[in-house]
This record gives sequence, structure tokens and C-alpha cells, in this order.
Amino acid sequence: MGRYEIINLDEELQELFSKEEMLALFDFELLANGRAYPGLCRISKAKGADPNSRYFSFIFIVDSSDSKEAAQIKSSMSELSFERLCKTIPGITKETSFTNPQSTSRHCYYELYLYFDASVASPEDLLAKEIYPAIKERISIKAGTLTFWNK
Repeated sequence: MGRYEIINLDEELQELFSKEEMLALFDFELLANGRAYPGLCRISKAKGADPNSRYFSFIFIVDSSDSKEAAQIKSSMSELSFERLCKTIPGITKETSFTNPQSTSRHCYYELYLYFDASVASPEDLLAKEIYPAIKERISIKAGTLTFWNK
């Protein structure tokens, strides 16, 4: 049997953030167990001009008050579905997502990676004009205003 290694999610996120450039953010509400939980979504892209790193990283973060609440939030986050949304946006080639597996953490993370092809001339326009409006309309969260970091 293989060995499993426990990772520190906070360290992993710090390492990931060091390789990415923050692009935008928005606040949101996630419905779980009949309650709306406030959260924040951080949107990043790869640093540098590597043509093989054409993606957006979305990290949805919701804090809970205890482990029972965290379990409910994580369950609701795991039900988020971006696959159908991605198939309707031109230029998106692949979607990968996962939730925070650490059951002891009160911080709930949902990570989404959207990869786009070379036909996308302006990734920022794709985000503002296609992806973000689609998230607001088709995903079971109530999204606030998209704010670009350096504009």
C-alpha cells in the first residue's frame, strides 16, 4: 500500500500564490443548510509570459465558526459545478477543480482552474466579459462585484 503524506494547506497556498499574479477578486455568498455564508474569490494567473501557462486560478474561500459548520460548507462547495459553464465559453479548453480535504480546518477552500487556448487574445476580457457573468448567472453562489487588482 502507498503512503500518504499530510500536507499543510496554508503552506501549499503560499507556494502557489508565489507562482501566480493576482488578477481580480469578488465577494460572494454560498448557500449551505439554508444559510448564506460570505466568502471571497481570488482570481490569479500564472506569473510571466509562459505560453504553456494559459489559465485562471479561482480560489473560493469561506470561513466557518466550527468544524460542523465547516463540514456543511465543504459539502455545498463540493457540489459546485463549473463543467457545463466551461463548455459554453469559447476558448476554454479544460476545467479542474477540488475542495479543501483537511477536515480539521475551519477555512473552506474550493479551487478552480480554467485553461484557455491560444485563440484568447485578451484573457482579462475573457474573464470580465464571459467567465464572470457566467459564474454570476449559472453557479449556485451569489457573486458580488468583480474588482480588478491593478486597474
